[in-house]
Amino acid sequence: MAACFDFAAFATNNLGVTNPFPASTTALIKWVAHHHMAGQMFNTLKRDLAVLKSWHINLSLPTSAFNSKHLECIVRGFKRVVSTPLPVAKLPITLPLLRQLVCALKTICSSPHDRRMYQAAFCLAFACFLHSSKLTWEMEGPNVLAVSTVTFATDYSYATVMLPASKTDPFRQGAMLTAPAVSLSTCAVAALCIICFNQPPHEPLFVLEGGCPFAWSTFVSLLHCCLSACNISLLSYSGHSFCRSAATWAAANSMDTDTIHGLGHWCSDCFQQYIDHSVAKQRGNHLRAQRGARGGAG
Repeated sequence: MAACFDFAAFATNNLGVTNPFPASTTALIKWVAHHHMAGQMFNTLKRDLAVLKSWHINLSLPTSAFNSKHLECIVRGFKRVVSTPLPVAKLPITLPLLRQLVCALKTICSSPHDRRMYQAAFCLAFACFLHSSKLTWEMEGPNVLAVSTVTFATDYSYATVMLPASKTDPFRQGAMLTAPAVSLSTCAVAALCIICFNQPPHEPLFVLEGGCPFAWSTFVSLLHCCLSACNISLLSYSGHSFCRSAATWAAANSMDTDTIHGLGHWCSDCFQQYIDHSVAKQRGNHLRAQRGARGGAG
């Protein structure tokens, strides 16, 4: 929705149009130019146009302006001028870094409610090998995690979360995630207990103060703020970093690939791309060296 608000603000402030919907071809072309002047990348422009068009479709507004040959030509020119940057390899969020991020939330989030939500989301994403898109939502619907999807063990030694649907669940049967309780500040079970306490079962599990959606863009923006507070480069991390983090951390601690495969609910070997093998290998070498040293001492 941020793209829609941005387009509306641009049309009002720069074109003098108070009601820019449905969007005209001229307005869209000038918005493309606005992206260029703001130093935006091509992928950002492509995403914003797609979001704005989707919003038109949802409201049954005409979308002919988006199919204009003139607009298509301008977008191609934009791509040619700014080019598409090579993808930057994303780094995993390790357990020590997760602790730093949770700690940084105390200074980044002024709202105690939002702070609890982000801490629970960070910890659950790490514990259950989740991409941020599994936790975030723009509009309420059947695929949004609800409070009722969380169940706690009687002794609170673990919590289960029923994931409603995902791209790896073609038959929409759902997937059961299990998060173990740990004696750390990054315990997903403890964080979930706090946000679920006295909440109606049908309410979204993650929701910001005032009932605002737990949007993906807001989640990533907050993650970047926390990384900044920890003096860590933002370019090396994304919403996929939690997938990479859990898989890499598990591999670095000598967990076999079959177990990682099952914990991440992957239906193929795609999870292999998430593992930072250099980190896992270094950890494995270190453990073998320790075992060798103990054997030599005996």
